[in-house]
Amino acid sequence: MNPMDEFARIKSAALQRYWDETDAKAGKTVIIIRMGKCSMAVGAHHVLAVLEEEIANWQCADVIIETTGCIGLCEPEPLVDIVKPGQPRVTYAYVTPEKARVIFARHVIYGQVVSDWVMTIS
Repeated sequence: MNPMDEFARIKSAALQRYWDETDAKAGKTVIIIRMGKCSMAVGAHHVLAVLEEEIANWQCADVIIETTGCIGLCEPEPLVDIVKPGQPRVTYAYVTPEKARVIFARHVIYGQVVSDWVMTIS
C-alpha cells in the first residue's frame, strides 16, 4: 500500500472512531477531569475515584467520565468540567473528593450549579 493510501485509511478510521464516540455521548452528561502530572500531584486520582463511585451509587447510565491531560492551569487543579446536554460547560476548580460528591449530587443529579466552586462557564 502506498503512503497516501495508508494515510487515507488511517484518517478514515480515525474519523469513524470520532463519530462513533460523538454518537455515544449524545444526550449524556459528560464529566471531564484533568489527569496531568500537576492534577495527579494534588489528588485528581482521588477525585476520579469518587466520581466513578458516585456514578455507580446513583446508577447513572447516562453519565460518562472522560480524562484529559494538562491544560496549563496548574494552580486551580484538580479541575472538573460538567457538560450536561443543552447546557453550557461548567468548570469547577480546586475539586477535592468531598467537593466532587457535592458537585455530583447537586449539579449532575439535580441540575444546580455549585456557584461557589465555579471557575468558568462556557
